[in-house]
Amino acid sequence: MSKKYHVQERTFLNLQTEMRAYIIGVIEDTREIPNSSEDDWKWGQIELKLADCSREVSFDFDLSSKEDRENSLFKIRKIAEVVNAVH
Repeated sequence: MSKKYHVQERTFLNLQTEMRAYIIGVIEDTREIPNSSEDDWKWGQIELKLADCSREVSFDFDLSSKEDRENSLFKIRKIAEVVNAVH
């Protein structure tokens, strides 16, 4: 069975695409993962990477437990809040 994704985006962050800055966002569609087993959630893929011309940062969004999933949702909401405020 192939994976399905809500988000699968990679794009450059500069008008000149030869410059290295980029963003990568990947969110696997986990609706098919049953809630009966917490272990199944561990393998869901969520990835966010940001890079400027010389550095890269990636964020971890743990899905291992209900509490970890709640924390991951809190984390991405806070990141979005700050990015939108800067915007």
